[in-house]
Amino acid sequence: MTNPPYTTSFPCQEFDAGDGNKPATYMAADLSVDCSKPQPRGAIITISAAALAVTIPLVVGVMVLLLWPIKDVLEARTEKECSPLVDFIVSRWKPNMWYFAIIELLRRIVCTSGLLVLHGYPQSQLLLAIMLNIGFMALFREATPFWDHEVACTGVVSVCAHVF
Repeated sequence: MTNPPYTTSFPCQEFDAGDGNKPATYMAADLSVDCSKPQPRGAIITISAAALAVTIPLVVGVMVLLLWPIKDVLEARTEKECSPLVDFIVSRWKPNMWYFAIIELLRRIVCTSGLLVLHGYPQSQLLLAIMLNIGFMALFREATPFWDHEVACTGVVSVCAHVF
């Protein structure tokens, strides 16, 4: 039997009962967690969904609070760089497409942490990742939100790389 994923982050200790049977293994940080028992799939899915339900609004809210007050500055810029404080977020997007920084952040969260909701179903995770990345690739191709062609090609290639 393989160890459940949560036990790979925390070491387990073996305890010999002295009866000749296989030693029992318990998580060193919390001896109430039996490392040899199967992982509770429902709990992992619930925890992952709850974490996403908190993470996505929090991250999007911070991005909106950061960018919304300066949206007029972002939309009026004539050069790629505008301010060292936000260039790393918005420099690759066209002035009137600055909000794609938030869309790209959502894509990254869903394509990494969002797939944990389907923990234990690798085929479903792969299918969802492919569908999400193809959808975002089509969105980026149609909306052409990137500042220049080189960045657009790099963006589409990076989305394709997630599929493979």
